[in-house]
Amino acid sequence: METNMVNWYYVIGSERVGPVSVSALKVLFSTGEINNDTYIWKKGFANWERLKDVSELKLDEMEIEGAPVAAPTSAPEVAPAPARKLDLVAEDKLELKAPVKKEVTREIKIDQLKKEEKTSPEVHFSFNWHTVKEQEELFFLKIGKDRKHAADDIYGPYSLVELKEALEEKRVNLHTLVFSPGMSSWTKLQDTPVNPDYTGIALSSVSLTEIPLMLVFDSFPQPLTTLVKKAGVRGGLLLGSGPFIEFQNKTVLASLYVGSEMKVKNVQVVVQSYDKKDQSIECLFVDLTTDARKIMLNHAV
Repeated sequence: METNMVNWYYVIGSERVGPVSVSALKVLFSTGEINNDTYIWKKGFANWERLKDVSELKLDEMEIEGAPVAAPTSAPEVAPAPARKLDLVAEDKLELKAPVKKEVTREIKIDQLKKEEKTSPEVHFSFNWHTVKEQEELFFLKIGKDRKHAADDIYGPYSLVELKEALEEKRVNLHTLVFSPGMSSWTKLQDTPVNPDYTGIALSSVSLTEIPLMLVFDSFPQPLTTLVKKAGVRGGLLLGSGPFIEFQNKTVLASLYVGSEMKVKNVQVVVQSYDKKDQSIECLFVDLTTDARKIMLNHAV
């Protein structure tokens, strides 16, 4: 089967593992190493996806909703994670036999090298309605100005399919603001192809004050993009999809964007919690630079 030839990556705890084949994924699922909520990725994906949400894996064939499949009699194309972990354990035991002083020195050098090389990513965003995949969670919605007596609030990310459904079910309207990385600012849905009557001509304009903030985190195999829902100089609330649980209680570096323009690199962010349901990330900011503080204050509610 063609999908079986694709190299997949998955997340276990804070460890990113791969590439593996579909055969290996079946073995991992049958042994309980991965499950429906495990994040996986392959080349071409815009972001990490939960295993149950990847339709091309043919979940019924993998029997994810039913009993786990039995391990194949022949070895998978790529050895599953347990064997790799055993190799790592054996390697650690061998290293312990070496003189302690030598091992500590080696670890310090590696740590120093990582610190010197570590920097937040720089992403060149582009957006085109004609190339958007319908299942990609790229869109954020701003509610408030589109209805009476409602305070501004931001939700997302959503896929193109979810946007269309929300409009059809009148949970949003044509005056609801939408944004995706690569857009210059928030835009009314009436001025996008989501509007059934869209002619390609914008019917309104949005103030430059509606340009959103984004924080882009360094992550493997590609950067993770978040929208700043609540800005502040001490902390904030972010929205984004991905395995942010691996960053929890850690200080990580992010690049600060205003719209699609990068303004500040190496913003130190401490991820306090990640809510999978709301796709929201509570975080603290450490030692913000003067430029970063100004930007956060200008966008603070």
